[in-house]
Amino acid sequence: MACEHARARNTEAPVEAPIVDRTPDRKLEIRRIASDLIAARGFDAVSVRDIATAAGITVPTLYWYIGSKQQLLIDLVQGVHQQLYDRLEAVAHSDASPADKLRAILSETFSLMASEPAYTLAYREQRSIEAGQAREIAPTRRQIDTVMRQVIEDARARGEWLGVSTDIANLSVWSIIRFAPEWFRPGGRETPEELADKFADVLLRGFTTVGPEPTPIERR
Repeated sequence: MACEHARARNTEAPVEAPIVDRTPDRKLEIRRIASDLIAARGFDAVSVRDIATAAGITVPTLYWYIGSKQQLLIDLVQGVHQQLYDRLEAVAHSDASPADKLRAILSETFSLMASEPAYTLAYREQRSIEAGQAREIAPTRRQIDTVMRQVIEDARARGEWLGVSTDIANLSVWSIIRFAPEWFRPGGRETPEELADKFADVLLRGFTTVGPEPTPIERR
């Protein structure tokens, strides 16, 4: 009898592992769900279980998709940086005037901010990325910086924007891109284009007012 039970156990069909939807769309959907949660609550306040529950999957399945919570954040930040770079690179290579390029850079930035919840968390939560892994997002960040410097230097080569150094002009634009997520709210009274025009007007007045030769910023 014992032998028969043993044989029965040995012939039972193995328990099948959960079927994982391996399509890119499902992975993007899960990242979007995670992005919405983190944008609403903050990175530290959202657990892996929270994300799994919202996505309707188990925690082990979620780990298959994201690797780790830290890697998820890196991927989200990198994704936002890549989207922003692609948009700004297209602007930089257009035939528009420097002033129109500046307006387009700001408009593209605010438009991305309005349509992509991950933009807000990318700039708010970068501090949560561990120091050893921050290098993964550094290359795209440098690419964005290079694109903006190109636009500024092209303007200066044409005799425009001589009121400030390239460093100051670049930092002025970056200050908007970096800190706008702290106050920007999608669906506000002003459209991304209207906001872009207002900020561009302020920047251009400073860029074009020629005073003493600007002092370059000392790199530290």
